[in-house]
Amino acid sequence: MSGTENESSVLENKYAISILLQLKDVDYLVKGDLARNLAKGSSTVQARISELVAAGLVTEKRESTKPFKIFVSLTPRGKTVANMLFAIEEFLRDKNDY
Repeated sequence: MSGTENESSVLENKYAISILLQLKDVDYLVKGDLARNLAKGSSTVQARISELVAAGLVTEKRESTKPFKIFVSLTPRGKTVANMLFAIEEFLRDKNDY
């Protein structure tokens, strides 16, 4: 599977686009907080983050001291995808205003 196929298939999964859009305008979010913001700590969100990491759209960095928080951020490619998704979302919202 190529990177593009991997990216497109992961974006079809529940919460994937929401995760990218949540990260779009911030340097990072704590993984647990991100999951709670989207789905009250859903294990689905945790799995989706792992898929986005595998697709090269998101990175995780683990804190070196307790309580070992995991920080999630967009890769440069993830930032590009998030910006495109945001533009599409705005276009569709504007189109519905007509």
